[in-house]
Amino acid sequence: MLKLKFLANMILTLFIFIILIGYFSISEARIISIVYDDSGSMQKEERWIYANYSIQTLVSLLNQNDTILYVKMSSDKDRWEIGNERDKKLKTIQEWKKPLNNVSTPYMAVLEASKQLLNIINEQTQQAKSKDKDEQNWLIITTDGQFICTKDENDCIEEDIKNLVKNFIDKTDAKVKVAFILIGASADQKVPNWWKEESERVGKSGLVEILKANSNTIDNEMRKVAALISGRDYDAAKIKAKGNELSFDSEFPLKKIIILQQEKKNDYILKVQRIEVPKLAYTINSYDIKLPNNKLFGSITHIGSSNLMPEGTYSIYCSENVENKNIAVFFETAIDFKTTLKNPETNQEIPKAILSSPVCKDTKIKIEASFFKSDSDEAIIFNKNMLSKIEVSAFLNGNKILLNHESGNLFSTIIQLGDKEYSLSMQAKYPKYFHLKSEIFTIKGKKCAGKGDIISGADKIEVPYIFSKSPILAAKSFIKINQSGDKTNQLYSFEGEVFNIPEGIILKLNGQEIAKKNSKFELKDVQTGVPIHLEIFRNQQYREQNENIIKIKLKSKNSMLELNNDETIFKICPKPRAITIESKCAKEYLINELDGIKSKLNINLKADGKDISFEEFKEWKIISIKTDCRVGFNIERDDNKTLFLISPRYFFNTPCFTQTGKLDFDLSAAGPFPIEPCNKKIEITVSSASLWIKCGSIIKVLLLFILIIIWIIGIIVKPRFKTNSSITYASIRIRKSGGQKSSNPDTQDLSSNFIFRWLIPYIPETKSIWGKTFKAGKRGKILLPKDQQNTDTIIKIDGTMIDNPGVVDIHLSKGSEVNIETDNLIDLYKYN
Repeated sequence: MLKLKFLANMILTLFIFIILIGYFSISEARIISIVYDDSGSMQKEERWIYANYSIQTLVSLLNQNDTILYVKMSSDKDRWEIGNERDKKLKTIQEWKKPLNNVSTPYMAVLEASKQLLNIINEQTQQAKSKDKDEQNWLIITTDGQFICTKDENDCIEEDIKNLVKNFIDKTDAKVKVAFILIGASADQKVPNWWKEESERVGKSGLVEILKANSNTIDNEMRKVAALISGRDYDAAKIKAKGNELSFDSEFPLKKIIILQQEKKNDYILKVQRIEVPKLAYTINSYDIKLPNNKLFGSITHIGSSNLMPEGTYSIYCSENVENKNIAVFFETAIDFKTTLKNPETNQEIPKAILSSPVCKDTKIKIEASFFKSDSDEAIIFNKNMLSKIEVSAFLNGNKILLNHESGNLFSTIIQLGDKEYSLSMQAKYPKYFHLKSEIFTIKGKKCAGKGDIISGADKIEVPYIFSKSPILAAKSFIKINQSGDKTNQLYSFEGEVFNIPEGIILKLNGQEIAKKNSKFELKDVQTGVPIHLEIFRNQQYREQNENIIKIKLKSKNSMLELNNDETIFKICPKPRAITIESKCAKEYLINELDGIKSKLNINLKADGKDISFEEFKEWKIISIKTDCRVGFNIERDDNKTLFLISPRYFFNTPCFTQTGKLDFDLSAAGPFPIEPCNKKIEITVSSASLWIKCGSIIKVLLLFILIIIWIIGIIVKPRFKTNSSITYASIRIRKSGGQKSSNPDTQDLSSNFIFRWLIPYIPETKSIWGKTFKAGKRGKILLPKDQQNTDTIIKIDGTMIDNPGVVDIHLSKGSEVNIETDNLIDLYKYN
C-alpha cells in the first residue's frame, strides 16, 4: 500500500514539477540544462516512465527561444539539444528504453552539463549580449541515488570536485542557478552540500538550492523547485467550470495562459476552441503527451498574444463539458521587479563600483524594490488588498529581511554592514501570480583606518535674499576629506557638530539637514576624495545684516579615520539684491488730465534685474513720496502685475492751485529685508491752461455760493403776514327809498401757500379778499397797496378820511378798520 501511495505521489508531483518548469520557461528565452539519472535504480517503481512523461511535458511547453540541454548519467557523451520540432522530439522521447541494471550514477555528467551550459551562455553573451538575467539559466540535476565515480574515473576525488565547482561558480558569475532534486528517502546529499558550501564561501549564497523529496514531501518540494525556476508562483488559478466554459479572474496583466489536462484515457482529453479577451488578438496551440505504457495521457494548451493581456475576467470555451475534468489553469504574470541600493541619508543610488570595493563597517544601505509591467517603464501600483498579499524580502547571507511598502510600487528596508563579505539577493512573492528573484549582489565589508585632512570650499559664502515661504537653496559649497597614504576612495562614517547657525539658515550635508536646536549630526558612507555637498538654505526668518561665522567640527566614528585637522570655518554673509524702481509714465501732462491717469504712472520693482515675485510683492510698500511742489499723489497696488500705481492729483483737489511746469518728487520703497530699501527721483511736466480751464470750477462754485447767500437773505427779510392774522369783511348797501342793508361778516386768514411764503425771497406775501389785495408789511403791519385804492372812492381809516387816495400804500395796524365808500355801497375791512 505504501508503495502505491509513493507511486501516485511521484506521478502527480513529477508531472506538476516538469509542467511548471516548462510553463514558466515560455515567457523569456531561457537555457535549462537537465542532468537525467538513468541509472539502474530508476527502474524501481517505474520511476523512469514518469521521468519520460515529464520530459515530454517540458518539450511541449518550450517557447521558440528556449533551449534545453539534455545529458544522461549513463553516458555524459550521449547528449542532445531539444529544439522546436516538438512532434518529432515527443515521439523520440516516448521511444526511450528503460535503464540498464548495471549503470551507476557518475558525477562527471553533472560537470559535462555545466560545461555545455556555460559554453552556450558565453556564445550568446558575445553575440547578442542579452543573457544577463540570472533567473533565465538553470542547471537541474535529478537523481535518486548516491553520486559515485566509475572505474575509469580515477581523478574523481572530493578535492577535485570542489575545485571544479569553484571554477564553475566563478565563470558563471551567478548567471546560472543550480537546483538539486534528490528523489527518494535514500538520496545522499554529500556532493550537493559541497556545492552549497563552496558557493557561500565565494559570496554567492542563494545560488544553489537543494531539495530532498520522499513519499511524504515530494509534492511540496517539487512545487518549490518549479517556483524557483519559473520565478512565478506554482499554485494554479481558481477556475469556475460550467458547461464548456472555464473562467477565472486575474489581478495583474498576463503574458501567457497555460491549460493543463491529465486523464487516464485519451478519449477524455478535450480541446480548447476560443477565449474571450477584450480587444486583443490571441493564438491557441495544443500538444498531446502520454506515458510510454499508455496508462496516462495529457494535453497542454498555450494561449498567448503579441501584446500583454490585461487584468480582468477571462472566459475559455472548450469542445466539451469541462465539469469533472482534471484541468488546471496557470498563467504567467507580466510583472518584473528592479532592485536598487541607495544611501539612506541622501537617497542617492550607490554605484556597484563602490559596493565591489571594501565598504566600511557600520555602513547602512537602503534596499529598494520596485515593480513594473514587463518590457516597459509603467509602474505596477498595488491597492490595499494586494499589499496584504505581497511579500518582498531581502536575503543577507541567507537571513531573511522583509521590505516595507513605501508608496505606489516601491518597497524598501535598511541594512547595516559589518566587516565581512555579504551576498544579497531579493525575492517577491504573490500567491498564485509570481515568485520573482533578483540577481545576487556581493558586498565586501571591512574595518577601515587611516589618516586624512579636511579641505573646505569657499571660506565666505554669500546668501542672497530670495523670497519664498518654504526654505530654498541659497548657496552651495563643499567639504572634502582627503585620505593620506595608499588607502584612498574608502567609505567612512563621521559624527560632527555645527556652531553658530544664524536664524533663518538651514544647513544640509549630503542632503542631511542639520537642525538648529540640535546641531549634532552623523555622516555615513563618506568616500574620501569625493566632495561632501554643503547646501545653505534660507527661509523668511533670515533678516541678518551682518556676517555670521559658522564652525563645523568632524570626528571619525569608531576610529576609522584620524583627521589631522578636524575643523572647518566659513562665513555666511547676507548678499542684498540690487533693487531698482522702473517708472513707466507719460513725461508731460495737461493740468486738466491729472485726475484718473493711474495707468500712465506705473512703478515696477525689480531685484537683480528681475521682477519681484507676486508672493514677495505683498510685503513691499511705498514709505513716502516727498516733493516741494504744489501737487498731490494717490498710491494704489496692482498685485496681479506687481505694480504700484502712482496718480498725480490736484493740489487741494483743484488745478487752480496746482503747480505747473517741471515737477520733481522722491519715491521711497521698502520690502521684507532690512538692507534692501530703494529710492528713486521721478520727474514729470505739467502744462498750464487758461484761467477758465484751471479755475472755472472754483468760479462756478463761488457764484453759486453768492446766489445761495442772496437767496437766504431774501428769505430772511421777506415781509410775511403774522401767523393767525385775518381780515373780516362786511358790506352796507344804501337804498334809494332810504334805509340800509348790511351783509353778514366774512373772516379770512392772511396766509399764502408754502412755496410763496417760505421759498420765494424778498417779494412780500399778499392776500386777495373781496376784491382787494393786501400785502404784508414790516413789524406785523399789513399794507393796502396804492394800486388797490380807487380815486373816485372815499377811504377812511378808523373813521379818518384819507386825502389823495392811490398815492401811497396805506399801513394798517392790528385792529385797524378800512371803510371804502361809493355812491350806494360801503365796504368794511377789519385787520384782526
